[in-house]
Amino acid sequence: MEKDASPPTRQRQSRNTNVAPTPNQRNNFHHRDDSRHERIVKDASDKSSVATSESSEDETDEDSPDTHKPSTKTVNWFRKLVPRQMVAVTDVYYYQEGCTKRLRTLKDIEKYCKDHNLTFDSDIFNFSQSDPFTGL
Repeated sequence: MEKDASPPTRQRQSRNTNVAPTPNQRNNFHHRDDSRHERIVKDASDKSSVATSESSEDETDEDSPDTHKPSTKTVNWFRKLVPRQMVAVTDVYYYQEGCTKRLRTLKDIEKYCKDHNLTFDSDIFNFSQSDPFTGL
């Protein structure tokens, strides 16, 4: 009996990036490879909805004298509590519905709103680690 002298080889599996995400994957804001996000707490009571302005480049009316007028759009914001590993600290992040960009501070949210032509209202954001609905 002869033994095969070559060591076993491992082939790396490639991901097909052309596959459309499933409905569960579309609503999943964390990446599987990022272990800090495995314990994200998603609570429906942490959903904020606010009417904001967003410019619409494809909806320009050439007869209108004011073609740069922003349209009104409702934007849903999600507040996520992310507990850190090995420490008793919880980070608070905000996400715009449908986006995976994690916003950590009011300054980040203000910049994001400015960059995306959205109206910024600091009163709807709460970065406190405690439950914002306690005592209501």
